[in-house]
Amino acid sequence: MAFSTHDIVPDSPTNNFATWNPLSNSQGASLSEGNLKAIGVVTDKILYCTHGMSSGKWYWEVNLATVGNRNQLGVFTTNGDTVTTTYPDNYAYIQVGNNSSSTSATNNYTTPSFSAGDIVTFVFDADIGAIWYGKNAAPTVSGSGHHYGLPTSVTYAVGYREPGGTVATNYINFGQDPTFGGASNLPTGAGDYDTDAAGNSTGGRFAFQPPTGAKALCTANLRDFTPTVTGDTPQDYFKTVIWTGQTNAGAYNNGNVTVGFQPDLVWIKMRNNSAANANQSTSHVLSDSVRGIPNFLITNSTNDEYTTADGYTNTSNLTSYNSDGFSVGTELNFNGNGDTYVAWCWKSGGSPSATDDGTGVSGSAKLVNTSGAASSTTCKSFKDAAVTAGASNVICPSKMSINQAAGFSIVKYTGTGANATVPHGLSSAPEFIIIKSLSEGTTKYTGQWDVYHKSLGVNKLIALNIADKFTSPTNVWTATPDSNVITMGNAGAINYLDDNYIAYCWHSVGGYSKFGSYTGNGSADGPFVYTGFRPAFVICKCSSDTTTTNTSWAMYDNARDSSNVMNKVLYANETINEGYRGDASTAATDIYIDFLSNGFKVRSTKEEVNDSGETYIFMAFAEQPFKFSNAR
Repeated sequence: MAFSTHDIVPDSPTNNFATWNPLSNSQGASLSEGNLKAIGVVTDKILYCTHGMSSGKWYWEVNLATVGNRNQLGVFTTNGDTVTTTYPDNYAYIQVGNNSSSTSATNNYTTPSFSAGDIVTFVFDADIGAIWYGKNAAPTVSGSGHHYGLPTSVTYAVGYREPGGTVATNYINFGQDPTFGGASNLPTGAGDYDTDAAGNSTGGRFAFQPPTGAKALCTANLRDFTPTVTGDTPQDYFKTVIWTGQTNAGAYNNGNVTVGFQPDLVWIKMRNNSAANANQSTSHVLSDSVRGIPNFLITNSTNDEYTTADGYTNTSNLTSYNSDGFSVGTELNFNGNGDTYVAWCWKSGGSPSATDDGTGVSGSAKLVNTSGAASSTTCKSFKDAAVTAGASNVICPSKMSINQAAGFSIVKYTGTGANATVPHGLSSAPEFIIIKSLSEGTTKYTGQWDVYHKSLGVNKLIALNIADKFTSPTNVWTATPDSNVITMGNAGAINYLDDNYIAYCWHSVGGYSKFGSYTGNGSADGPFVYTGFRPAFVICKCSSDTTTTNTSWAMYDNARDSSNVMNKVLYANETINEGYRGDASTAATDIYIDFLSNGFKVRSTKEEVNDSGETYIFMAFAEQPFKFSNAR
């Protein structure tokens, strides 16, 4: 069998070029030629490419085999990657056929007339939120862009949409085929096989010379794991581990559970009770290095923090943090004989060595900065920085553990009972925050686990310990978190007078973590969610369904489910064994999702993860950045 020149593309195990993504093909386009050729259908949904863009300058080309009359090409926010509304939150496109353009930001472009055979060229600069277009030549990149002012804090993907009209046929080139499948009617000047700004070793081949600095959308040109710490991978900051209890032999592995780093937050759940313990129900137990051992909290309960005053000692539950993991004792929630367990482990800055009383006690915060170097500082220094930045009513945390490289901090503070702000210690605004009252003291508030998620926004509250949808109180998250502080009202669950609280704060880090939302379609061919990495851990929660029958916090990881499809689901608000429905009533093996090289794909029709038309929020952490990951 003979191959044409255009059938030989420069993809390799170490460098894959973007294509149209068949897993995000909710519009039902007909794909061929290695997913580079797309014949659209009339729909309001979007076909996305396989690679996301959150930073950098990128170039690609589209040959218009047929034009159609509402053929929309451009960039669209991934935001869950299957959008059932007319548009995602942020977008910029040109519409060929009837020659118009549109954007959610600023329009500075007059669309020329396009005909069959023309090549539309694109340059998108994610760092400044601008896109330029060209016709049968590379765009002239100058000024703010044809469409500009797009938010720079989100991830975009190249997209194709036909909201109605005559069906079009497009052939896209991300650098692998400047002949567009051997097209015979290419415009004059096309076919020079020029490389992008990265050069021949990682660049693509294009019909026209890409502008200076613009690169091909391929994995070799993607950023490494964002924390620029030499040799570090996502597993140095987050990891899931599993073990089987052996209390009759003293303890599992002498009580030692190997993680690979010393964790600062350990979240433990029994997976399946043994026959001897079949009637036991076991909670989700959280321990962290800020509150210290043996103190723990339970996510499926509003109970106070469990401490030595409750009869727990450092020999019965989580007994120590070790340089390569942690140790467990003989208590059932941690090490029941023959029972299986999972722990989700995060690395922050380490355990603070002192408590800051507001005067600046040395060692009251532990910080790992973006260079990976550990340092001690004071909680008051973060308060002072917040005041300098303009924050008001700033609470000085008593203890902090901060990992700016991984976008994660643990903050302990005391409530004031009035509107206030609390420093989080991160270099960017948190996108996901969990706060729980510890209720230490004589006057105390026993409260739920209040959660802030960026996709819900201000005055939208959802609780980790229950299956309910979001509510809209006015005294919880009173303003969007910024790069210095969390802003809160006087809600008892997060800010009761003289009560102590613990806050876990995260923001997205390229190649490591992602927080966003998607819309369910009720199909076994469910939404594809772009993360920019192969996930190690995902939590999904329906935030909009008013029935709340099964809409618990569904948890998946790569240690319990090592291959697709995945169905060993646990729920943060339920004590039940893995593999049950979200209301803990019956066993279910069909709450499916897949972990992929660049995100996850929902495969279930169940409301836990994919009720039609409902909104789902998620948090995800990486096993491997997309640049280096393979499919499972």
